[in-house]
Amino acid sequence: MDMKRCFFAAVLCTAVLYAPAQTSVSHYVPGSSVPEGVVYCLPRTVIDVRAVAECIEEKPGPFYQYAERYLAEKDVIVKEKREWRLKDVHIMSHPVPDAERCFVVAVTKKDVAHRLKLSPAGIIEGVNVTERNDPQEPRPRRPELRGHRAEPEHGGPGHAPKPKRRPGEVRPEFDMSVLGEEALVANSIPKMAEMAARQIYRIRESRAALLSGEMEHTMDGVALEATLKEMERTERELVALFTGKRTVTTQQRSYEFTPEEDITNHVIFRISSIEGLLPADNLIGSPVYLNIKGEYHTTPVLTKKEDRAAKGLYYVVPGSAAVEVTDNDAFSVSRTMLVPQFGYTTFLPAALTDDPEVSVRFSKDGTVTYIGR
Repeated sequence: MDMKRCFFAAVLCTAVLYAPAQTSVSHYVPGSSVPEGVVYCLPRTVIDVRAVAECIEEKPGPFYQYAERYLAEKDVIVKEKREWRLKDVHIMSHPVPDAERCFVVAVTKKDVAHRLKLSPAGIIEGVNVTERNDPQEPRPRRPELRGHRAEPEHGGPGHAPKPKRRPGEVRPEFDMSVLGEEALVANSIPKMAEMAARQIYRIRESRAALLSGEMEHTMDGVALEATLKEMERTERELVALFTGKRTVTTQQRSYEFTPEEDITNHVIFRISSIEGLLPADNLIGSPVYLNIKGEYHTTPVLTKKEDRAAKGLYYVVPGSAAVEVTDNDAFSVSRTMLVPQFGYTTFLPAALTDDPEVSVRFSKDGTVTYIGR
């Protein structure tokens, strides 16, 4: 009898000794004492509203009154004008750690699931991920608008970022240095305009002669190209003295909002025809609204068996939201996106994450995207 008892005790000790390790996961409150383990967070979606405004500026040339007389030009700017308008709006999103959904995985010699892959911000991206099953693909860059980097919202009321002008765009200033000596020494505006018009016609005649090969002195290809470019630039600046200049500059800003519930007509930013893009609290501009209509996923009721199951890593089943940016008049832009904070947390079975051969990956929205060996 004593021999049997000793045998069963030995078997039981062996079973306990070689039983698979079980992942221990518990909630963690940021700011509390540092736990003995690996802390990870689930994501929370932040909405990025990226706006592009365009400024159209018109200036009459100093000789605009003589454009039709000397150049037969009727399409002439006769009055200064400067006006901003909203050109484009993009609705983007990015994840941040959810302070209310942080967890700590206890680390022991037997633990397997503590091999977590986290983002630089501490959001869980995977578990039991190795170089073999994770090719380390480069992270996609956040989209930029029309070749420009979006500027974050900053500064107090009334602050507006400096407009950007692309290389090669028309400058609003008039270049009087292109005028010939005769025009510069003229003692009246009408006389200067007449001399400038004659200079334009001479440039056109010289260019025609160069292109037709009628010039006495020939040029090589490089010199000819440079000469023609300079002629074109000079003529363009001279003609602008009569017709005026129209320039276009752009301004970009990014506005963030973290949704917690449905909202209607929340002022996300403002647009002024004089100042351009402005913060929401600057009443100079007209309001642009953000509307959010969520589709919420609530925590399902677990059966007794499910509730008794060993709990492994927590992850999120996100809700979604229809996001709209509008001024309630001229335009409306909308997009549907996943919103983790509109969903609920659940867990992977501990037996799954305890297996070192099983790899799990999560998306930026917290959903499970891959489970495999």
